[in-house]
Amino acid sequence: TCSYGFLCAQPAGISPNGRGRADYEDGQHGSSCQILLKARSSNPSLAGLPGAVVSTQAGVYGLPTSSHLTLAAKLHDGYFQVPQGGSWNTVYIAGVDIGPATPGHFATEPPDDPAVYAGWLNKIGAWGENAIRVYTLLPPGFYQALLDYDRAHPQQPLYLFQEIWLEDPLDGNLFDSGFTADYQKEVRDVVDAIHGDANIPPRPAHASGIFSADVSPYVTGWVIGREIEPHVAVITNAHHSEPTNF
Repeated sequence: TCSYGFLCAQPAGISPNGRGRADYEDGQHGSSCQILLKARSSNPSLAGLPGAVVSTQAGVYGLPTSSHLTLAAKLHDGYFQVPQGGSWNTVYIAGVDIGPATPGHFATEPPDDPAVYAGWLNKIGAWGENAIRVYTLLPPGFYQALLDYDRAHPQQPLYLFQEIWLEDPLDGNLFDSGFTADYQKEVRDVVDAIHGDANIPPRPAHASGIFSADVSPYVTGWVIGREIEPHVAVITNAHHSEPTNF
């Protein structure tokens, strides 16, 4: 669980990790785990979602808590479940990766126009898919298009797996304090953006703008980081030989 809206999919039996503002909870005994997202009681799209939960681990790490945390999805017996009609509905995830590059543009130059994304989402939905995954925070137009689509298809929404991209550290050391602080800020920014509560200034190769579309009810999973480049693993291990398991 996360007192700030940060992930989530934590298998039973794995120890909590109190780094940053994330607060993980190991869920129930057995094969269940939970995905919690920050929920605003004033958001009508969240009405009827079951299971208001407040983390029991936050106090251990001195983290903030909220009385408005709501389950957006959970795992049970190897399947995703989402709230529909006041109860949990098991869904088989069939998804599409969205690489936002269009012809003639780099991957770091995704379109801004919501209409472009709306066209993609309509096609994905027509194929019978029910989920999408994005590698990094996309421009505000994407999230507005996703919110519009899901509100128009309440019985067959497209669920979101949102990755929070991990840059390579300048010196190759993943445990560098400055690098860690920068990534923690990136996590907070993306979480706020997903909840429609962010104004991110322009940065090269990063999405920016005013994020006002709250798509958090449709987030089925957060993908934290990415595959690590070999040279980064070698340098990090050279600087930190003491840890042997993670």
